[in-house]
Amino acid sequence: MKKRIVVTGGEGFIGQWLLDSLISQGHECWSIDLHERPRNSSYHYFKSDVSKSTFADLLVDINPDVIFHLAAQTSSIISEEKPTHDIETNMLGAVNICLALRQLENVTVIFTSSMAVYGSTFSEAGAGPETTPTSIYGITKLASEQILQRMRSYGHKINVVRLFNVYGPGQDLSNLKQGMVSIFCAMAIKDHRIVVKGSPDRTRDLIHVDDVVTKLVSCINSDYQSPVDVGTGSEISVAELVEMIKSKCDDLFGFSVTEYYEDGFSEDIFRSRSPSSVETSVLLSSGITNFLRWTHKELIKND
Repeated sequence: MKKRIVVTGGEGFIGQWLLDSLISQGHECWSIDLHERPRNSSYHYFKSDVSKSTFADLLVDINPDVIFHLAAQTSSIISEEKPTHDIETNMLGAVNICLALRQLENVTVIFTSSMAVYGSTFSEAGAGPETTPTSIYGITKLASEQILQRMRSYGHKINVVRLFNVYGPGQDLSNLKQGMVSIFCAMAIKDHRIVVKGSPDRTRDLIHVDDVVTKLVSCINSDYQSPVDVGTGSEISVAELVEMIKSKCDDLFGFSVTEYYEDGFSEDIFRSRSPSSVETSVLLSSGITNFLRWTHKELIKND
């Protein structure tokens, strides 16, 4: 059935993939973001700051059936450099959605939280991992979860999905503070050298954006009373990821890539194993291959 769907942060990496999927299924979509103009014309677009009260008014005017709340500052490093930005964007955005929901009926909200809410400890005893965030980013994400979940008492359906390490075409290749796969692939293609900040033994659960979007869309017709982890359930170390990228660059493009390790950001200590996993269709090896091809095309195009 056709629904009226709002995607906050719709002009971002995951937002664009999500909008494409929703539109292909016949839904009427609105993208809300801070870009001057939309990236394409297949949906309605409003430039709005989710931390402002006017955002709540806009939601009431649209009167959506579903809200995907993706808008956020997503880098743990930036969250430590500019903590007030995280508080304003991540937490006030959630508050303003709640203000709108008080005037709306029967809205489904899908909120993209983060593995960062687990912090550096990952206890799998009992009901699952404990939420002990150590970064400002993780703290604001967990607080936003709790703020939004209060709206169940108003008759709304609130689904929280905690994303692990999402990668895929469309990531910002110029941003060296967010997205390990995109950072390493951009370095490999552009510089033939990967600089790794932090321990090579750290692990990540890497999931392709296509699989993430499939899970997000499925949330429209599901009612998760507890947060759901969106990861593959498998880990790869930083060192293994670097070796995979190096090997594929040699095979795909015929050039060698060297690596250099240095001390990194002190908060970058999250374990990544997901206590549960979603059904995935993109294997890491093929996902990295396709991402490298896309990265090569994008960087050569912009030279």
